[in-house]
Amino acid sequence: MMMRRFRHVERDRLRRVVRGYVIGRERFNEIDPKYVMNDGIRLAYYVEDVLKKEITRPPVLLLNGWAGIASDWGGLRRLLARKRCVITMDNRGVGCSDAPEDVENYSINKMAQDATAVLREIRCSELFQSNGYEKIDVVGFSMGGLIAQSLAISETQKYIRKLALASTTPGGPETTGLFSEDFFHLLDDYNNDSPANNRRHAAAFFVHGLPHFWVTNNVKQLQRAVNTFISAKRPHHGILGQKHALTHFNISKKKLTQIQLPTLILHGDSDPVLHPQCASLLLHHIPTASILLFAGTGHHAYIQEPLEWINAITSFLDNDVNDVNDEEGDGVAVGGGGGKFLRRHRSLLHFDQPPREDNSCTDET
Repeated sequence: MMMRRFRHVERDRLRRVVRGYVIGRERFNEIDPKYVMNDGIRLAYYVEDVLKKEITRPPVLLLNGWAGIASDWGGLRRLLARKRCVITMDNRGVGCSDAPEDVENYSINKMAQDATAVLREIRCSELFQSNGYEKIDVVGFSMGGLIAQSLAISETQKYIRKLALASTTPGGPETTGLFSEDFFHLLDDYNNDSPANNRRHAAAFFVHGLPHFWVTNNVKQLQRAVNTFISAKRPHHGILGQKHALTHFNISKKKLTQIQLPTLILHGDSDPVLHPQCASLLLHHIPTASILLFAGTGHHAYIQEPLEWINAITSFLDNDVNDVNDEEGDGVAVGGGGGKFLRRHRSLLHFDQPPREDNSCTDET
């Protein structure tokens, strides 16, 4: 009984940590950015090694989504740093990284090259060399998942140990109708009209990606996320540049099948931004992939279910993919597509239907 009580107390404490976006960001701001150049663009990245004396796992690179910056990871980054060095970065266009004016300077391939430049810097660092690591894990959320896919099909994959793709898509014509066009217009006027409207734009950005019942019951947490969003550097032209990049992304079926890295796909089964069928397509074509679907969860799963989200990722990174279970150990793997479905009762589901045969990705021209 005492052990169970302690578990609940510890679980509540961790929930407060991961949901403390303001506290997490204040602490994050104590980390000075490091810089690396790529294609004439100065890129900011951050190394969370406060707990480096306890590092027992390979480093992990977190790649954020559209308009997202490194500090938006908040408490999630702090939880990951308990056992590993955590690297985050500001994608070109936002945060402390350069934001080119020309939209043609934005593409997923260019941002993947940016991430490669950061990976090379990390691999040459004293922290990396002194611990004897040869590879790094990569976690990509939403647009960051597109960047991660591009890394996994490039020569950079030789630097990567494991891959986690969260709330993302392979893009292309087969995903037509599987994404919300309205969502990608919510920030069209961010930092372009009256600054007073930025809060409204940011709130709409988060609300659109979360279930109504959660928004209604978590107003304060939503306000913290909005406050963090509007207090950071996210220039209008940078946001539009990233939008141009992600809406023109299309990875071919052939290239997806070439991904040989252990891959975990995470997706909310109620994602209104990218339909879960997008995750099904990834699963169907990546031969080494497994999937976790979070029941009743939207696009911003790391906000809605932060502890479950981070536990799934750490379990995958720390163990064999078939060991991605909850604390009671009731995880179940069932067949599907090119990999496996993983599920848990209460918070996780699997697809009831197999991937549609006509929803394969086409080769790029």
